[in-house]
Amino acid sequence: MITDLFSNLSSTWLLILIANGFAKFNGSPFIVLVPGGGSKIVLPSSLSDWVKTNRDLDHQELVRQEYFARYSGFEAQYAIHHPWDRVLIDTLRTKLSQHIQDELLKTVSQSIEAALDEYWGNDTEEWHTIDWERDTTGLISRAAASVFTYVKDFLTAVGTLQMLPKVIRPIVHRFFLPQSSSCRVLIKEARILVEKYLKERTAQQNDFLSWAQQSQSTIHSADIQLGLAVAALFTTTEALKQALVDIALNPSAIPLLRKEVSSLFQAGGLTQTSVNSLSLLDSTIKESQRLTPFLTGLERIALNSTTLPNSKTVIPKGSITVVSSLDQWNPLIHQHPDKFNENRFFAANELKLSFVHILEKYDVRIKPDEQGGKGPKSVQYGFFAIVDPGIQFEVRRRKRKEEDVGVGL
Repeated sequence: MITDLFSNLSSTWLLILIANGFAKFNGSPFIVLVPGGGSKIVLPSSLSDWVKTNRDLDHQELVRQEYFARYSGFEAQYAIHHPWDRVLIDTLRTKLSQHIQDELLKTVSQSIEAALDEYWGNDTEEWHTIDWERDTTGLISRAAASVFTYVKDFLTAVGTLQMLPKVIRPIVHRFFLPQSSSCRVLIKEARILVEKYLKERTAQQNDFLSWAQQSQSTIHSADIQLGLAVAALFTTTEALKQALVDIALNPSAIPLLRKEVSSLFQAGGLTQTSVNSLSLLDSTIKESQRLTPFLTGLERIALNSTTLPNSKTVIPKGSITVVSSLDQWNPLIHQHPDKFNENRFFAANELKLSFVHILEKYDVRIKPDEQGGKGPKSVQYGFFAIVDPGIQFEVRRRKRKEEDVGVGL
């Protein structure tokens, strides 16, 4: 039988709460109450495969509900999690798999290089503190300021609405929340700009807008672009920030990483194959993500009632389930699970390319008087965490050494 267990999801003690919950109830699922009057059923990690393959448990519908995808102004979220029109998403995925290879990698690399020059500087060999939010997000996307505003206002509005009782959320969203109003205005402006651009364009190009036109989707291409921006700017930027902090706090890993990058590009230049071969860098980024205290994963909502395997316990229709991530710190699975190990795992092209440029061109460190012996801590928001937003992060342009010049960047 599932047992109720109340928690304050803002507490940094949530890790202990989950561990104690499984200990108290002999590894059985238990319920955690969340702000806004809802609840989530926490499942043990042993049920991960069952959750992944259970068609009665759905992630897309959960996202539509938890991120208010059906609310006006939030159409961007609905676009990338549309319940039946997946034509545009499938087309995008197919086209990217066909065209992302070497040419797109070079474009992304050039964009990152320009962003580093702009935000981190290319003409100083003195340590200087970067603007942590702007100068990391800017590496992942050099999008227009209005896109950043939409993403920021959307996430702020969602966070506010999730804290409120369900019955008043639509009213607050429609009449009282300025960030929601901003999103409604910005998405209208985005649609107008995209439509105007398409009318003025004289020829089809090998880009997202052309793929969208060819897909015959009912979704507005401006909505999908904003939706992708919401997903990428938050998740990828947080991964970049956390990896930067972990590498800065573990400088012994840097020479090995630089050696891998230099030798690789000396041999083959910038290609998809060469980026895929950055095994140590890939592992370093993944290890950083493992250490980030995301305490649960595989969030789903039950579309129908479903019974746990080898049990009579029923997950009722409409229930939200999460799977515990405590195994990330299990010494039986990961040796020295509380320590950073750059050689433990396998990450995305954009993150890898960012670090290729950073490792070759910059020294990084946490501002010395900010470390306090252990470095900055993540800020916990319920089951999830973000990198300390107040971190003082310093960078310094490197002097080019002879052994570094083979990268050709």
